[in-house]
Amino acid sequence: MDRIIPFVATEIDLRKSSDAGNSQNAGFTIRTVAFFVDGALISTFVVLIMWGLSYLTPLIYLPPLTADILLNPLSFALAILSKQSVTVLIGGLMWLIYFFILRCFFGITTGQTPGKQLFGLLEVDQQGDRLRPKRAIWRAIATTLIGAFYGLGILWVAFSEVNRGWHDFLSGSRVIRLPD
Repeated sequence: MDRIIPFVATEIDLRKSSDAGNSQNAGFTIRTVAFFVDGALISTFVVLIMWGLSYLTPLIYLPPLTADILLNPLSFALAILSKQSVTVLIGGLMWLIYFFILRCFFGITTGQTPGKQLFGLLEVDQQGDRLRPKRAIWRAIATTLIGAFYGLGILWVAFSEVNRGWHDFLSGSRVIRLPD
């Protein structure tokens, strides 16, 4: 398996710098800070799109409540939603979609989201090799689902002796610190 990892403008050969299989797993604090960097990037992108969509909000037609609408659950749900709540719902769904896409794209290509790249962290499998695409996608699915349930599985990294969350265990992956 290819063990040369692109990192910023240089390449790191894990065979020469250290044994990636024995590398130290990244702790909760550094992983959390990297997550917030990724979240800030995604939020900036979503806010810009939502700002653009806010100009379309007046064009959304919400019908008045009538007897016909009350008998149709979907029409009723749309009728009681305000334009602002529709915008917030779209924004939340976009955030989850972009989070998932970001995790998949960077997990497959480099093994590092921008936040992880900034702090020198890398997603690898149990042996220290780069994640294969299938495992990277599964990790993104597990992270998104576990994060949606109050982040308890992600919080597990803080209490785990091996600094791994439920998404790491489910996908057979871990996050390591790259050597300096």
